[in-house]
Amino acid sequence: MKFGVVGALTIDVYGDKIFLGGPPWFAGGAAASIHHSVNVYSAVGELDFPQSFYDQLVKARVNISKIVKVPDSFSYTFQHNYTQKTRRSKLIRMGPRIPEDSLADIDVDSLLLSPVYREAGENHFKILRNSSSHLALDIQGFLREADDSGNVFLVSKELGHLLKSADVIHCSDEEAVVLSGEADPLQAVKKIARAAPGVVLVGSRTGLLAAHRGMVSFFSINLEHSDVDPTGAGDMLTALLVAFVREADSATEATVSALAHLVELLRRPRESRFIQPVHPRPELVHLLWTTPV
Repeated sequence: MKFGVVGALTIDVYGDKIFLGGPPWFAGGAAASIHHSVNVYSAVGELDFPQSFYDQLVKARVNISKIVKVPDSFSYTFQHNYTQKTRRSKLIRMGPRIPEDSLADIDVDSLLLSPVYREAGENHFKILRNSSSHLALDIQGFLREADDSGNVFLVSKELGHLLKSADVIHCSDEEAVVLSGEADPLQAVKKIARAAPGVVLVGSRTGLLAAHRGMVSFFSINLEHSDVDPTGAGDMLTALLVAFVREADSATEATVSALAHLVELLRRPRESRFIQPVHPRPELVHLLWTTPV
């Protein structure tokens, strides 16, 4: 299968170290790790995007020929701080918007649009919807704002017209609550699922809520140790689900397969996550309950 990811490649700062980040890396790498042909559609600044990051993408078998290198521009840079219960991100530097004309003549079987912060918007979604029979959407970038100090926060937006048109939708539990206006993630995913005919994935540190065809299921995973870097887990999961849902007999079967692969990827070091073939761990995935929407 040919898979495309649209979103910002980012420079992620943790303490005094920098890492390659952004949905094209996490989702693209995950799709490539299960032997899919992957194109990433992104834009980076020529002034600061490291050559080593391009090398990392190529080593993970991700096609970088569609990346737009913007002269005299910087790349999206975020500083992240994780605790056991929270993730806090700060926008250090804005990056370039993805040129809409760079999305012309896309030739892939499935697409994921996953903006991080203003690099892509509704026009990009419309272009991609017309270019693919199977389009997944991560809503995080549509809800994010940043204050004068760069601290990233979420604001509610009206996205019903996008939800109705996407085949797969992913967000975090925090994003689902903000988007829906509901008080808890379960009620949030039910409300989103009533507006979205596709598969809805809402992830958290405790598991995954997955909704499709009038039912919501909760899955837990056993990572076997607690010092797992969860960065990019949502993007990896969405890419894997998109890959498996086209082949599986049901969304539940596809979700179990995606989570079984995700568990193995999360257990690996971040820099080398996608180099070796994935050996899924279905015994670490548990469907705990299912309830009507």
